Parts: sequence; structure tokens; C-alpha cells
Amino acid sequence: MVIQNTAATTAPALCDITGQVKEAVAQSGVREGVCVVCSKSPTAGVLVTSFWDPLGHEDILDDLERIFPPRTNYAWQGAPEAAAAHSAAALCGRPLDFIIQEGELVLGHSQGIYLLDPMGGQDIPYAVTCL
Repeated sequence: MVIQNTAATTAPALCDITGQVKEAVAQSGVREGVCVVCSKSPTAGVLVTSFWDPLGHEDILDDLERIFPPRTNYAWQGAPEAAAAHSAAALCGRPLDFIIQEGELVLGHSQGIYLLDPMGGQDIPYAVTCL
């Protein structure tokens, strides 16, 4: 079962999709298996981090901007912010696998699933597959 969804951002952000992924697992009927979550955007990614301290999310975004600053000498010919977001997503944008046990998503006690939008102002398509 594949569930497609979109998350909208207005600024660089980590967008919490934990609830939507848990709902997809429940709808899938899979009792024991794997849930795969992936971004369908080349400038966004999926990551797992703690939901307890939102300031940690700012640190992640700040670190990515330091590593991949918008600059005009990227080989890619689009906007510098988009070029930097492509690089950040290449590092942080891989699909993630999660265990499904007894019909529920297995996460650590403070873990949440987030879409990373290093550019901001995007509608980010993503997919959730339960097997």
C-alpha cells in the first residue's frame, strides 16, 4: 500500500509528518513489516530526530546552511538556494525504513519523522509504503 501526501512549508523547516506516517501504517493493515518513507522532491528529504526541543531543529537547519550555503558558483544553473537544497537533500534526503510491530510504527521515545525543507516555501510531495 502506497499513500501519497504533501506537506507545505513557508520557510526552511523540519515539517513533522509522524502522525501522517502512523496513520498510514494503521490504514495499511500491516501487522509485522516495514514502513518506507521518502520525499519525492530533489530539494527535500526525510529524517528522524527528537521532537522534544524545537531549537534542535533550528540547529540542524543552521548546520546545513553552513555546510551548503547558497552561492553563485554551483555548477547547477538554478537559483543558489535551490542548488544548496539539492546538496542538502542528497545528504539528508534518502528514504528511511521503519519497523512495524503489532500494527504500530516502532520509534524511540523521543523520535519524530520529519520532512526537511532546507529551501522553504515548497509543497513537498512524499510517499509512505507499508510492506
